[in-house]
Amino acid sequence: MKSGTRLTLGGWLLVALVPIGGCGSSRGATSRSPVRDWTSVCSSDSFVASPAEHLIVELHEPIVVAAVEGVITSQAGEWPEQATILIELRPADFPGVARRAQADGHGKFRVDNVKPGRYCFKATAIGWQSVIGIIVVSKDVDPEKRVAIELPLGV
Repeated sequence: MKSGTRLTLGGWLLVALVPIGGCGSSRGATSRSPVRDWTSVCSSDSFVASPAEHLIVELHEPIVVAAVEGVITSQAGEWPEQATILIELRPADFPGVARRAQADGHGKFRVDNVKPGRYCFKATAIGWQSVIGIIVVSKDVDPEKRVAIELPLGV
């Protein structure tokens, strides 16, 4: 699969992630996606780096949902009990404001009261690669679609 390939299954929007450009950050990778103009706005530089963050996967296709809720899964399967899984969300056109949510022990999360629009997101967990991309909140999509992000194992 290409980086950012999406599949809808039972109301869940599944996102398959493959790092672009080998090891390290995929900064500078290009895409033919119409969202390409937004990737520089939603780059890893636009978020505060976690102290343990080394590898970052950038999605080049937007995730389109009616509400910002879903699940962040681990490529390894289950999350360890002590894992802290975070998602940051900020408007794509204003990098200074961020909202954060912590997922539960199963990776489920919800960011309430997100108005329709384009948002940059970053999902992180210590020991896993971070994932950044764009979430588009729209009233024109199936309200049952949920965000599903898989974090690849870190190095």
